[in-house]
This record gives sequence, structure tokens and C-alpha cells, in this order.
Amino acid sequence: MQKTPAQGRPRGASSLAPRPLIAGVSLGVAVIVAMSLGVAVIAAVSLGVAVVSGALGLAGVSGLPPGVAVMTRAATPVAHAQSGSPESSPQPVPQAAADSPPLGERDIARVHVVATIGQGTVFATTRSEVLENPMIRKVVWLEGPRDPAPLLVLAGEATALPGLGGAVLGMCAGERREVQIPPEEAFGPRDSALVRSLRRAQHVPREMTMGPREFCERFDRFPTVGDEFPLDDFIRAAIVRVTAQETELRLAPREPLQRETRLGLTEIRATDTEIIIVVTPRLGAAWHDREGRAGRVVAVGETAFRVDFNHPLAGKTITFDIEVLARVAPESLAGMPYPWRDDHDAALQDARRQGRPVFLLLCATWCSWTEELLVRTLEEPQIKIFRDRFVWVQIESDLYPEYRDRYRQTGSPMIVLIDRHGEIVYQKQGFREAPAVRAALLDCLRIE
Repeated sequence: MQKTPAQGRPRGASSLAPRPLIAGVSLGVAVIVAMSLGVAVIAAVSLGVAVVSGALGLAGVSGLPPGVAVMTRAATPVAHAQSGSPESSPQPVPQAAADSPPLGERDIARVHVVATIGQGTVFATTRSEVLENPMIRKVVWLEGPRDPAPLLVLAGEATALPGLGGAVLGMCAGERREVQIPPEEAFGPRDSALVRSLRRAQHVPREMTMGPREFCERFDRFPTVGDEFPLDDFIRAAIVRVTAQETELRLAPREPLQRETRLGLTEIRATDTEIIIVVTPRLGAAWHDREGRAGRVVAVGETAFRVDFNHPLAGKTITFDIEVLARVAPESLAGMPYPWRDDHDAALQDARRQGRPVFLLLCATWCSWTEELLVRTLEEPQIKIFRDRFVWVQIESDLYPEYRDRYRQTGSPMIVLIDRHGEIVYQKQGFREAPAVRAALLDCLRIE
């Protein structure tokens, strides 16, 4: 894109970005101890192809609940598939730094974690050596950043891995611990009622009528005869009549009429009276209903398919192998500016390659609420701990209206969260306080 004369600076160096504060940083000492393992994997967990996506919210964890078991022995890292005795040899445990106090509520810790189910099947990890080792058993749907790194965890608070925030309470820098989280404190019990049958064909009338208020609330715009806009990914709408009582729309299919989507093959057909959208979903494909609940396709028939909205780990006890590398002073985060980018398309492509979600901020140079979001909300430690887990993109959409149109922005600022698959999972306009933004970031990072 060409820069406008009004800018006078590269778009990546936005004047809206807050100035970093200079603070003394004391991150402590990360104690790394080489561990010699001789554990053989003697059990296998078969999850099947039709695993389902995370549909349950991550509940806040305050301390270790009664059902959580803390192992007093050395935390045994994920078993290596080597021949030998199934008995593990004694493992050294990194000792906590003598001057490091235990982590309390809302303290920040930098941690390594390996999360497993069953006999050591990995479903999440921050350790690259675990992710890259083909001899370590993993769930078939394990995804994550291509370059995993330690997490910043707010002790006692909700995390994308349920129970991790509570599990680090009382730990010290340099300490390693194995913690078991029961199903009810993890991803919840399994519920057969959450397996739903859905029709493969959706029939949409070509004529649609609604009141002006309903139109404005649904489409976030005023109705004007002649306006055309996308109704969704498959249908476009044209406003053909507007009165004080109603707005009339004429619908038409959007090209191409046959396309591959994340769900599967989708075909669009049209008659004089209706548009028919027929999907042939793939087993295991992700599905989101209108309420935002996520599931996965578990069966496909001639006229219908079934989606399981249970989390793939519902009903399972999970085990964390946690190592606290350091205690992080909140003021140290203030000296770490966000790595904002302004090259929208390239940034989104890089995010897909890296397996990371995107935090997109559409803002205006004149908007005081944008500055408030940047200097207050995003500088909160509870938000700053996500700095290295997202690709951060800031677009001054008052200067580049194509992005305002693309995301149907009518107010500033607008936050758009795009998951690692490239799907928009959150889109809100206006100023947001830190707790609301944190909840949206956690939801975007949840295990699916």
C-alpha cells in the first residue's frame, strides 16, 4: 500500500503506541538441570480421528482445589519411547532459589509446562524438545506455535490450560512439580447431550424483511436503498426497499458456488425463491454454532452430520509437569513494548506459518479512546503477559479505509482476534477494560 502524505512516518511507528517505561528488571535465576531419563512408554492412548473442539470456557482457578493432587516425588517428564525397564530412575529436582519467596495470588511466573493425559500422552507443551521428539506420544490434534517458549502465568488466575494458574501457587523460582487436575477442575465431565445432529443442507429465502432497528443492530449500519453487503461467507444482500416500519433485502449467492472450507466441501445453489447451501463435512473438522460453541464432526450421513460439542479432553484427568523458571516483576513488563506490525496481509500470513493467533487493532489517529486502550488497558501486566503469544497488528484505519470496510468498522478503536487457523473469533468496537480483553485473549488461546 502507498503511504499517504498525511502520515510523514512509517505506519509501523504509530504515534499512538505508548512509550516504554524504563524499569529495573530482576527476573531471578532460571535453574536448568539436565535430566537423564530411562522411562519406556508402555501404554498408548487412541483418541481417534473425530476429536472435538474446545467448547467449554476456562473457569478461573484460585489455589489448588480439593481434588487436585500434588506429587511429592520428582516430576517425571514425558516418557521417552526407549527400550528398557518401565521403572523410572530417580530424577534430580531443581532446587528453589533460596531468596525466592513462594508465588502468591496474581504474582507472575515464567514457566515451562508439559501437559499430558493417560500414561503420558502430550496434549500441550512449551518444551521444543518434547514437541519435536517423534518418540514421545502426542494426541493426533496437537497444535501450537512452531517455536514453543516458556509461558508467563498469572498465579491463581484462569489460564488457557485450566488449573495451571492455581497449580503454580506456592511454587518458587527453580522448583519443579507434577500436579494432577481431575476432570471437573480441568475440561469438565463428558456429556452425551452435547452430541448434536445437524442438517447438511441449509435453505435460505431470497427475500428477507426486518424492522429498521433490527437491521441496525444486526448489521451495524443504517439501511439505504441500493446498498449491497455480504450477509455471510456464502450470501450477499442488497437493500431493495426501506420504510419506517421495515427494510427489505434481496439475497444472492456469492461466488464461487463450490469451494473447500475448513469444514469441508460447500456447494451453493439458487432458485427463484431460495438459496441452498449444502456442505459435505470432513470427519474431525471444527464446527462453531451461532452461540459460538465449538465442536468437531464425528459422523457424516446422506442428509445430516453429527457434531460433538464436548471438549476432546472432557472426562479426563490431566497432569502438569511444571517448572518455574523465574519470578517476573510486573514493572519489568512495562519496558517491553509490543512488537506492532502494520503490514496486515503479511502479518496474518506469518501468524499462520508460526501457528500463532493475531491481535488486530483498528484505530484512528484522532481517537482519545484508542490512546486510552494503548496506554492503560494493554499496559496492564495481566495483558502484557500475552505479548509473546500473539502477532500484534495495528492499522490506522482512518488513513486506510479499505481495512475499515473489510472489517465493517464504524467506531474506534476496534479489536479483532484471529485464531491460528485464520478465523475471526472476537470483534468488538470501543474501549475495553483489561479484564474483558484478558478473557477474550484466553478464549482465543484455549486448547481445541
